[in-house]
Amino acid sequence: MNRPPLDYEVEPDRIVVRRKPFPFWRYFAFGCALVLAAYSVALAVFVWGW
Repeated sequence: MNRPPLDYEVEPDRIVVRRKPFPFWRYFAFGCALVLAAYSVALAVFVWGW
């Protein structure tokens, strides 16, 4: 009785945790990095250009 609930709890937890935040966090991190990099480059070019 101890093994089935543990297996059942570990499997859905892993699938849900691995399937849901992976794409969201990846897109969010990529978007944040892209925006930060673009802003930094634009600011550097603007400051250095002027």
